[in-house]
Amino acid sequence: MMKRKRGLLIILCIALYCTHAPAQTFLNGKLRRAAEVLGITIGDSANICPQPGKTVRMKAKDGHTLCLRTTPGGVVEHVGIPLFNDSVRQFSPLPVYDFMEFALLNWRYKVMPNSLYLSKVVFRHGGWETLLKDGLDLCECSVSNYDDRLYILSWLRDSVIVAQAAIPIDYELLNNDSRRNMERDFVRQLADFAGEQAEVKPTSSSTAVVNEDDLCLYGTEGLFVIYGETYILDELNQNVYYTLDDVSPTIVVDSCHPAETLADMMMATDESVPDITLTLDFHLSDYSRQRLSLSFRQLKDFCHQRGCKLYFACRELTDKLIRGTLIVSNRLRGYNHLVSINMPREQLTATRPEAVANVYLYIPPIEKPKLFGKEPNAKSGAKW
Repeated sequence: MMKRKRGLLIILCIALYCTHAPAQTFLNGKLRRAAEVLGITIGDSANICPQPGKTVRMKAKDGHTLCLRTTPGGVVEHVGIPLFNDSVRQFSPLPVYDFMEFALLNWRYKVMPNSLYLSKVVFRHGGWETLLKDGLDLCECSVSNYDDRLYILSWLRDSVIVAQAAIPIDYELLNNDSRRNMERDFVRQLADFAGEQAEVKPTSSSTAVVNEDDLCLYGTEGLFVIYGETYILDELNQNVYYTLDDVSPTIVVDSCHPAETLADMMMATDESVPDITLTLDFHLSDYSRQRLSLSFRQLKDFCHQRGCKLYFACRELTDKLIRGTLIVSNRLRGYNHLVSINMPREQLTATRPEAVANVYLYIPPIEKPKLFGKEPNAKSGAKW
């Protein structure tokens, strides 16, 4: 009897998860339209109930294989016909993979009324029909960069080229949407997310447990650091800074260490670090501006939900002001958000600190010359 009750409880939990799965949220309108055209009901256990952060495969009514991927936060960020295996994506994550899989989906099922962008894909071997019928996600695939102007994709079977295509390295083309539309969606969805989060009352606070073996001596006397990932430059990173308070590691929140304190506010997950109230000033590509106020944790949670990673660097320090650069990077989809934060120094140790930030959404991956004057990587010598 107990086993039967346990089984019924498990089934009920699965049903509830599928009913309320966060994957019912789509990153943009074209993905919602694709689900409608293909008859995919997200969150319905009779159809598909994807696990957040994972890719799932399913069969269309005509027998073709489809793939659907969600962000770790459960937002549907990609629907397509699979053309690439997981190892290719993991070894060299590029936005061209999602572009080609959705483009093939659109070529086959006419998801979007405007298909003119398909003409920008130039085939040297094979064509759309080849991609559709040959199960190329099981083939070896190589990607070359021609002078930062073209991606050249080559699918090989038994060392013989099955299909080869050139795709312009154009930001809006590769994202299958205009930057203006994506910006509007981002601001609207962020405002909705912040409103929903404001209604959720935290039940408890927690303090992260630090393994002292992970601490490294830092250049400033009395400080330690746990190094995180970096973005292009060492200055842009996910580092968190500590001091030994009564011989136990404590996150630095100290006016004597302003750069490290602001970095900790950006990167630390410890709830003992004060949350910042941010006033975001969005500079949009149509030269309009929008403003939105929310907590930094809400912004961070929203970006993490969409599969982004955050990196921070302090850029300027005066007697009254500290400035920093926050890069919100989605390497898989090939975009960044740039958040330039300005905070009065007196706010660093305030109970409820406040700051303002200029935000530039959906900018292509930043080259080193545009990041603090660094030299760029050498361009590819690939031939086409």
